[in-house]
Amino acid sequence: MEGVEHNSRAFVVDSYSRFGWNPTYEGSRVTQVLPSNGDMARDITVLYVNDNEAGLAARADLLGGYDRLSVSTASEAEAALGRITDGGFDCLLTEYRLPERAGLEFVRDVRATDATLPIVLLSSNLADGVLIEALSAGVTDCVPKSVVSASYDVLADRLRRCADTVPDARGPVVGGSRRSV
Repeated sequence: MEGVEHNSRAFVVDSYSRFGWNPTYEGSRVTQVLPSNGDMARDITVLYVNDNEAGLAARADLLGGYDRLSVSTASEAEAALGRITDGGFDCLLTEYRLPERAGLEFVRDVRATDATLPIVLLSSNLADGVLIEALSAGVTDCVPKSVVSASYDVLADRLRRCADTVPDARGPVVGGSRRSV
């Protein structure tokens, strides 16, 4: 939206504010549009959990090449929970199936540890029942693996959107809430 001329400032402000965005003006030109929390330009630190180490490294490398994304990895659910508790992540990307945790047990454990961390679930099976169960367990967004295989752009965009919905609070988790450092 940078540098776009608008005839009616009121229309622009209303259009953006409905979605939680704040435009900045220079005269009648919109020069910058940020979310209400002002954090649009910040880098997003993603923790990606996958027990397949080859797939873990490959997907992390691909996602790390996208604007604003920095990806750390964990190949075990227990290690990931410890890192989430320590803080430092804006979003969690996890596979649906992990050997140590059945189905959405890992997601529920994360929610018991951190109620606000956005969670994006990757699965090859997002049938209605799985999707409803995932959302009920506290998943922020679900992405089918078939979509990711076709284009990582979709996954990168979903991670950024999910992380942008919460303020930057990368501190350690205390009593289920993230604390700023």
